[in-house]
Amino acid sequence: MQLKKRRNDMKHHGAYWLDLELRKDIDDYVTLIYALEQNVNIDVVSIHNPSIKELHLLNNTLNMFDSNALIVIAGELTQYPPGEDIHSSLEGKSTGEAMPRHKTLFEYIVANIEAPAALKLPPTVFCGGSLHTLSKLLTCFPDKHWQACIQGGYAGPSIVGEENVLKKFKRREQVPTWNLNLDLHASDIVMSASNLTARFVSKNVCHDAWVHKNDIVQGESLFHNVLKDYFSNNAWDDKCMHDLLAFMTELEESLVVFSRVDLKRSNDQRPKWSSSLNASSNKSISASFDKQMFTHAIKNYQAKNRIAMDSRVCTAIQEKIKPVSRPLGRK
Repeated sequence: MQLKKRRNDMKHHGAYWLDLELRKDIDDYVTLIYALEQNVNIDVVSIHNPSIKELHLLNNTLNMFDSNALIVIAGELTQYPPGEDIHSSLEGKSTGEAMPRHKTLFEYIVANIEAPAALKLPPTVFCGGSLHTLSKLLTCFPDKHWQACIQGGYAGPSIVGEENVLKKFKRREQVPTWNLNLDLHASDIVMSASNLTARFVSKNVCHDAWVHKNDIVQGESLFHNVLKDYFSNNAWDDKCMHDLLAFMTELEESLVVFSRVDLKRSNDQRPKWSSSLNASSNKSISASFDKQMFTHAIKNYQAKNRIAMDSRVCTAIQEKIKPVSRPLGRK
């Protein structure tokens, strides 16, 4: 299935900043592979509070595709307990390797403030985790207009219609949403920003983006192999791919229907998020998606940028996914 470029007033301009989390849930990593194999122009990949293993995982994956994307650390290097670090060996023999090339978010911001011509046309930011990175970019470059695709938020029955509400969200106009609650201060900055055009792929849509193990039986790309190993090393037959669906909306204009809204949160200890229609808003949220189209795209997936599956890559893939507790679909 050939994915078409978006044609609407919120379309991207070609270059991307992928802001990801690589621990535990495979969703963000599969999204990265998808973007690389679809020849998406990636300027920057940032990861939140990564371990050294995560840095090597990201660096080696980018190197496989000869990508020149800059690695940015959002936060600080973190040492996680064994059960909480990434479940991967694509980081390679990281203990004996030099630290991969990278900048901290602070270093990136300072460098571009001192050389503003470098940010003539900011990349579209894809947010697969908290909105910390995006909030810093909006605040530090207020004269730049940013575009973002954000996995998170919620649109209830008044926005999407009762017929499009997932069963678990019936008659609920507000619910907690994981990514937006990770950094409430950052989320508040994003919601009030005037130098931003943002699309949110919400819980009511992404919680139905299931990939079944039988959907990926054909194909020998890295995308296929990582998912095959994931299912072969875990007991379940399907996986909800929140971030993958969100990023696919950047390449397929008719996959998701969006409505312009304002997003707001409650003041609960665990805030609940809701949306209200606003035709003049600079934010839009997913109201429905074509599940059949999504499944068809997965079943008929073809990599445009196929890497040679040499022994190093194959060995890494075989060890990529260790058994993990089933993700709760919390995003």
